[in-house]
Amino acid sequence: MDAEQPPHDKVAGMVAYDTTAIRAAQPHGPYALCGYSFGGLVALAIARQLSQEGERL
Repeated sequence: MDAEQPPHDKVAGMVAYDTTAIRAAQPHGPYALCGYSFGGLVALAIARQLSQEGERL
């Protein structure tokens, strides 16, 4: 979490932020994502976003 930015109030905001962070660390896949409970929902949404961008998961 970035203490200088307010927390996200929607899953879409989390997905956009996290996808950008993932791509900064590793620009291209394959990616392996996982999550538990709410984190699973976010991981699934990130996986869908990356897949739509043509990345392998």
